[in-house]
Amino acid sequence: MTLISGKKKLLVLGVIILLIFFHYAGLIKWLEKPLQTAILRATSPVYKLGTKWQAYIEKNKDQQTLSQIQAQNLSQNIQLQALKAQNEVLTDENEQLKKLANFSQTNKYKIISAKVVGKNINNTEKTVIISTPDVSQLKSGLAVVVENGILIGKIDKLTADGAFVRLINDNQSKIAAIILNKDRSTGIVEGGFGLSVHMTLIPRNEVIVVGEQVVSSGLEPQIPRGLLIGNIAIFENEAFAPFAQAVVVPSVDLDKITMVGVLIP
Repeated sequence: MTLISGKKKLLVLGVIILLIFFHYAGLIKWLEKPLQTAILRATSPVYKLGTKWQAYIEKNKDQQTLSQIQAQNLSQNIQLQALKAQNEVLTDENEQLKKLANFSQTNKYKIISAKVVGKNINNTEKTVIISTPDVSQLKSGLAVVVENGILIGKIDKLTADGAFVRLINDNQSKIAAIILNKDRSTGIVEGGFGLSVHMTLIPRNEVIVVGEQVVSSGLEPQIPRGLLIGNIAIFENEAFAPFAQAVVVPSVDLDKITMVGVLIP
């Protein structure tokens, strides 16, 4: 058995040596090409399957990489949007603080800046909550302004780190004011249930023109004269009423206040 097996090995080895010799001698070229073609045909399906499998693996790798890149881009975009929003808020606050600082320097007022941190959502009561590290200098009745000295209300009551500010359109708000007309007409600016601002107790015999400015009169001890409140929108002078009155449009949107200044006498 071992002898036969050894003979087979010698026979196979001899055939291989002969084929190598014939190949280099060019004696079996007529056979090599058909043989290569047959081998290629036999192995082609396996090669194609291997190629497809490799392409499938590469595609999955690419999809996983793409998904990771998309997730990273989404996360970075969210962070970028958040930073952009914060930057816009800070830019807006800095602009408001600059206007308050300019107003303070121009008019020689001491101003404490504060941030609006809350508001009353009651339809008739219009107050906002402000916060400042200088709360010890606040007290009830102080004037609260925005931008270039526009009066929006008065300190109502103090909190641990700030105060409640009663806005000029609050139903309980009353501020002594004058109209910048020829007669410098006096009156009281009052809130209209959170919906509007009116000026009452205006002398009937004085000429009031729509569009004229309304400012603080200075008759209140803690509110200086000349703080802009708004403009006359409608003037009403009824024949049998003891006083005339007017609708005043505030100079700022009272629903969009974020930074304020408190005037310290």
